[in-house]
Amino acid sequence: MVKRTSRPVGCTQTAMTSAITIEQRFPLSFTSLLAESMRFYKGFFLPFLLLGVITYLPFLILGYFLSFQLLEVMDMIHGAMLDMVIFLALPTIFMSGKVFPWATVSLFQRFFSSAVTIALAQITLMLMGLALFFALSPGLILFGAAPALFLIFAGQFLVLRNQDKLFDVGASIVASASLVKKQFFLTFWNFLSISLLLNLPLVLFSTWYLFAHPDMASFLVKVQAMVEPDPSMQGEIFVLADQITGEEGFRYGRLVLYLLVRPLKSLFMAFLFLACLSRIAPERALSFLGLGAAPAAEPIPPEDPA
Repeated sequence: MVKRTSRPVGCTQTAMTSAITIEQRFPLSFTSLLAESMRFYKGFFLPFLLLGVITYLPFLILGYFLSFQLLEVMDMIHGAMLDMVIFLALPTIFMSGKVFPWATVSLFQRFFSSAVTIALAQITLMLMGLALFFALSPGLILFGAAPALFLIFAGQFLVLRNQDKLFDVGASIVASASLVKKQFFLTFWNFLSISLLLNLPLVLFSTWYLFAHPDMASFLVKVQAMVEPDPSMQGEIFVLADQITGEEGFRYGRLVLYLLVRPLKSLFMAFLFLACLSRIAPERALSFLGLGAAPAAEPIPPEDPA
């Protein structure tokens, strides 16, 4: 009987990457990237969830005092940081098949100020782009995300280059813009698709909570009973919606749902970055993951039962 080499403890077939190329491992197809992201998320669900929870703790108290609209902005800042944190966790997954949440977050602290700067720059460009395209035509509002798209990989480049100083942010933004430019349409499609897909549960929850609320139900009954529409009702419904979204039941319910889906998006963005990078510098992607420049061996099958 041929003796097989033993695997590291906790190592999965993901860590023992097969002899496919890095381009095949991370295709630019949305469905393939989503399937790979979901497979990783399922395999490391608790560690990824813990990373999301730990990184959200500083925002928890702040979010209590913010309106629903500002809560969305805060989530965008947290999401940009979580993208970097989960990207930091990938090397240990590929090399040892493990995630070390506390060690990963501790390592991320070096990049914190740079991550905040990048997140604010992304949000500023996003809001300016959305406002501009909405002014041109409401139907073009989705294209307002295009300017911010050039910055989405800036955080990953900081981690890849191990640059944790504020003055390194500019070079990472330039590198991100250059990489996105080479694969713009596929990157835009993937980013837009994953954003819409994973925002859908939050939209459905918000809609359900609003229209299932007794106060909203009473208000709608009153509106339906009116013979002529009252212009003041339009302002009243916005005030009522703001009150409902300020309730703890809504906020904590939405937060739980957000923490469940947001790590999956960060994982998807990490794989999208590696997919784009592997088209121009496959050796850098392999080196970051700890796989070396050469293709890794085939995964070792499990031992036959005695």
